[in-house]
Amino acid sequence: MEQKEPGSVPGMGQAAGLEALPADDAAEAERAARAGMPRLFRLLDDVLRAVMVVLLGVLVVAVTANVFGRFLLNRSLASSDELSRFLFVWVIFLGAALAHLHREHIAVDLFVKRLPPSLARPVAVLQELLIGIVLVALLISARQVFLVDSGVSPLLRVPLSWIDASVPLCALVMLLITVHRIGLALRPGRPAERV
Repeated sequence: MEQKEPGSVPGMGQAAGLEALPADDAAEAERAARAGMPRLFRLLDDVLRAVMVVLLGVLVVAVTANVFGRFLLNRSLASSDELSRFLFVWVIFLGAALAHLHREHIAVDLFVKRLPPSLARPVAVLQELLIGIVLVALLISARQVFLVDSGVSPLLRVPLSWIDASVPLCALVMLLITVHRIGLALRPGRPAERV
């Protein structure tokens, strides 16, 4: 009987088992998983990582400036505080999309890992369908938020719709990944591939 690797069915397992590997092995497993991704998802991975590095860098500078202002100048930098909150929202949602791409969201898969391969695939499809339903509901809710004019931020005068845009963008990226995984899981006669 063929032995399957844990997490080989779409929607199963955690990040190709990276949590138990030494740093060098984890990096090699990450490169191998990335090499198996379609070109669109490799590009998406690169873009999300680059944007998050920039956002995190600006976030660190903004928080550091605020701490410097509070403790050394005895004056809070309110605009820095507002900027850091906005950047934090974007980092959270882009990070959620990146984690979904790499299967790094928390999952309880004790039961699913014990299923025979003939049942694991339908359960994986069901899991991805449930994720898709939640993402569609999130997109519908985000649309309703956009229909209400939320104005601009008090200090930086940034349109709040720019901040709100992080939610539907994240949901769309995650939905694209989910639809792709469902397609892979439904492909007959082929082993389940990782995204």
